[in-house]
Amino acid sequence: MTTENVIHPRTSSRLGAVVHEGITRSWQDMRHHTAPDSVRLREAIDLLHWWQAAQEQAPLARVISNVKVIETLATRLGDSDWDSHLRHMFEAAWLIYTIKSTFASTIIEAAGGSDIERVPADRLEDWDSIRKDTLAFDDLLQLDLVPRTTKAALHALIAVYPERHLMGRRLRSQVKSTSPKPAIEQWRSKLAKRWEILIRRTHRARNAVTHGGPVTVAAAESITEFSGLLASWEIQLALRSALTGSELADEYAAFRELRVKELATLVAAPHPEDLLHETALNLGWF
Repeated sequence: MTTENVIHPRTSSRLGAVVHEGITRSWQDMRHHTAPDSVRLREAIDLLHWWQAAQEQAPLARVISNVKVIETLATRLGDSDWDSHLRHMFEAAWLIYTIKSTFASTIIEAAGGSDIERVPADRLEDWDSIRKDTLAFDDLLQLDLVPRTTKAALHALIAVYPERHLMGRRLRSQVKSTSPKPAIEQWRSKLAKRWEILIRRTHRARNAVTHGGPVTVAAAESITEFSGLLASWEIQLALRSALTGSELADEYAAFRELRVKELATLVAAPHPEDLLHETALNLGWF
């Protein structure tokens, strides 16, 4: 994973699945609420179609489509400044999501053998045993982690991959990022700076297109998945609100409150790595 593209490939490949899960759960919840708001539901579905169509477009077009979704729903909340809206509503969510996704994805890639070629032959049998115990396909045929296996798997994989191996360095770095306790705050602080860079870059890209200025392909690529993830959360909240008949502002406030609390709990935990092992699989939220 490069520093330019903070959103992990696993996250990128699951964006559509995450939205699908959110819609399904909202639809199930609707049975216990009043009839859906047809006007808001129609708008939310239109935004979903817009977002889906954008996934097939070039990076810059995808970014602009994602921002259109964000701007539309920020306006529905009375927020004329969409990047301030993102900072308030989604910073904590993005931080905890990125920490957990990176944590889980590192184990998935190591157990899946994405860079197994240089592992000593006498350790391949151990690796194969870890893979069988740790990985499974979920209902959407996405490779994922078996619950309650990650802690043992992480330490076993460190023994499999030599320290000089790229994956070996990633695994050891992962452990150092969560233990001892101050390390998780340092990781959070580093990601918070990255969040601000990505927000500003997205703002500049949108303004450049609006005013006829240039946007490099590299700049657009670096914020494509970032803006797409945020837009997908916006859509899920809009759909949930429309389907259940709840106030849009209430859905956003509840989402933000839970994410802020989750991040604070993780940073304050005596052993953050244990909490991550317990929650690494919970990435859908809706």
